[in-house]
Amino acid sequence: MKVLTLIGDDFVQKCDNLASLALRDFRPDVVVGVATGGKYVVEAKSSFTKFNQLIVKRQRPATKKKEKLKILNMLKYLPKFSLNSLRSLEVYYQEKKFKK
Repeated sequence: MKVLTLIGDDFVQKCDNLASLALRDFRPDVVVGVATGGKYVVEAKSSFTKFNQLIVKRQRPATKKKEKLKILNMLKYLPKFSLNSLRSLEVYYQEKKFKK
């Protein structure tokens, strides 16, 4: 898995690409953004504003565990390489769990 860090214009451009891809073949009744990440995608892409929007809060089980163990504050001090490795490991674990 490749982890991308997008800031400013790069983020908006990727949101534009995602919206173009999503809206190419169909017109949704509603666009859903996840409050901890997808909300920003919905807000950054103006073509989504003509659709009903729903922002939901949903957390992965791992996020809840990190909050319970109170390690979220420590994670922000880790180097990007370590954080990206942890993200990749989490995705790998979740995919394995999903396949079972």
